[in-house]
Amino acid sequence: MESITQTCIDILEERFCRSFGGDPMRIAVCHFIQDLSSEGFPLLDAVVDRWLKALRECLASADSNVQQSAISAVTALIGEYFRHQPVEKLTALLNHFLPEVTSNTQQARVGNALALGSMPRFLLTVSLPKVIQQLCTCALITDKTLQWAES
Repeated sequence: MESITQTCIDILEERFCRSFGGDPMRIAVCHFIQDLSSEGFPLLDAVVDRWLKALRECLASADSNVQQSAISAVTALIGEYFRHQPVEKLTALLNHFLPEVTSNTQQARVGNALALGSMPRFLLTVSLPKVIQQLCTCALITDKTLQWAES
């Protein structure tokens, strides 16, 4: 079990995702995380936190395939490992995603808005008015975001 959970961490820490062919490697890691999460594979909290951090980085990718893979993986990860967490922990988790929805970077804004829209119901209901407000703010057109059709 330890070697399975360590696989993603090894890939990420060895910076395989940063070199040539990094996007396919990111997609593979996202699929790996999604599959293990969907099956309810037993994970330590530290592994879940590290994987979530890696997925948040993938949400800001310029490659839409990486983003879509990260969205599916983060939804599965949160759905499986955060379902029975206290409201305080869910609020803290949600607070990692909400600021990125209004990021000054188009890719981060798009990826996090899509991820937020895919979150499990139990997470969104923790602070639904705040989520809706952030998504409305994200949709406002400004001089800077005028050319960001995807946003």
